[in-house]
Amino acid sequence: MSPELLMESKVAAEDLASTPFTQAELLDCEKLFIACSEGDEEMVESLTAKNEHLFFCRDGNDSTPLMVAAINNRAAVVEFICSDPLNSIRATGSSGGTALHYACMNGALDVVGIIVKNDAEKQVARLKENWKSKLSIIYITDSIAMTAFSQALMNGHSKVVNFFLNTLNYEMTPEDRFMFDAFYVTVHDGTSAKPTYRHIREAVDLHQGSI
Repeated sequence: MSPELLMESKVAAEDLASTPFTQAELLDCEKLFIACSEGDEEMVESLTAKNEHLFFCRDGNDSTPLMVAAINNRAAVVEFICSDPLNSIRATGSSGGTALHYACMNGALDVVGIIVKNDAEKQVARLKENWKSKLSIIYITDSIAMTAFSQALMNGHSKVVNFFLNTLNYEMTPEDRFMFDAFYVTVHDGTSAKPTYRHIREAVDLHQGSI
């Protein structure tokens, strides 16, 4: 998609995001969240095809449809929502985290890859810059300065950690290092740590140096 079309989509998205929902739309929002949670791609496509305003629904936890699909590891639905030019992949919830944070929290590796890829494509088209720069979604932090990578670390998802380190060439932030070290020392004594966490420490030490 060209930068011009992306800009048009951004303006259209801002207009839709600021438009209040009607009662009928709120009912469709409920259906959309259920479909995202259950991975019903056909229903998601049907609802949003009739009304793109639904992409901007928020549930009681201030989550977007994309966040709900991500936290439930619904890769096909995530792919569909991310590919829509109106959808904001970087929308944040009440905690300040993006859909990527939720995917990493649950170790949803396929979903992590889809979100990063789609965000990268949009950023490259819009900014004409290398997507691996610090402008990438992978460096966005939530309200307590946690990146999506930190969420994967804290929750012991070694495959996601390795995806960040090996595929995305992720550079750990000082906050990543601090949070992981504090968590590891507090929860484990170094000898009774779960294998998953030992593997994560080995991976981090190998690619980033001792933390």
